[in-house]
Amino acid sequence: LIGIFKRFFDKTNSVLSYLSASSFGFYVLHYTPILLIGVLVSNSGINVYLRYLLTLLLGSISTLLLYEVIKRIPIYRYLVLGIRNKRWRGFCKKVMCFIVKHYFLTLAMQVKL
Repeated sequence: LIGIFKRFFDKTNSVLSYLSASSFGFYVLHYTPILLIGVLVSNSGINVYLRYLLTLLLGSISTLLLYEVIKRIPIYRYLVLGIRNKRWRGFCKKVMCFIVKHYFLTLAMQVKL
């Protein structure tokens, strides 16, 4: 089975390259849209199989849209997806240092109380 896939499906194109580059982002972001759509669809009176199909399609589309939006905002792209841009590298490092310092200072103040 692995040999068949390696022989016939070992090709690259623009769609496969895009999916390969964005697979981690889809993995990180897919849960929220699918959960929200599942909750909204679960209370409707439609067939279970249609609910599943609707959740699958709308969840996939909304995950794709959410990924594209987050990918275009530099600070979110770095904080959520871990993708760095050379131009924003110093800024993101400063923001992350500020967040970490603030978190540990808040944690230290809670421990002293």
